[in-house]
Amino acid sequence: MKKLLFVILLLSNLIAFSQNKEKEYKKFFENGKLKEQGYKNKKGENVGIFKYYYENGQVYVTGQFENGKETGKWLYFFKDGKPYMTGNFENGEQSGEWKKYYNNGKLMQLEYYKNGYLNDEWKFYHENGELINIGNYTNGNKIGEWKAYHENGKLSSIAYFENGEQTGEAKTYYDNGQLWGSGNFANDHQIGEWKTHDKSGKLIKSEMFDKDGKLIKTVDY
Repeated sequence: MKKLLFVILLLSNLIAFSQNKEKEYKKFFENGKLKEQGYKNKKGENVGIFKYYYENGQVYVTGQFENGKETGKWLYFFKDGKPYMTGNFENGEQSGEWKKYYNNGKLMQLEYYKNGYLNDEWKFYHENGELINIGNYTNGNKIGEWKAYHENGKLSSIAYFENGEQTGEAKTYYDNGQLWGSGNFANDHQIGEWKTHDKSGKLIKSEMFDKDGKLIKTVDY
């Protein structure tokens, strides 16, 4: 009797194991080269480490799944194998610090996510390492002051946002530091008078916009 119970218990464990066993998954390009590689659970969900490939055989992205959702650190690559992007997932959503790189290895973009949305400071760089843009996000929307820079490091523009819409005063500058244009926004529309200057600072144009952003008058100087 004890022997029979042992056999039944052993068979039950084997059946349970076979039902929960992860199956290897592979997908191929039309030319027969490997395109995707990983594992599936009994529900058909992605689990464990997955790898995706370019047609040249180089890994495009690798990361881990848990019950069909991305989790942990993910790595992305250029076709030549150099790092392109890296960041973390939590329960299928981007989380924490994410970085993008130029092919020369220089940092291109630095951003932060919370619950899948961009949050906090966001930066974008020229390939020479100089800052291009800097600003802040809250739940995926631009907020507060945003600045842009020329490759020589001089200020290119300054703008303000509320809940993702541009508002208030906006200014743009030439790479010599001279004011190029200035005016105001409301609800993401240009409003009121906008002035344009040449590189020497001379006023060359004035434009008037109504409250809906429609151009109603232009004066050239």
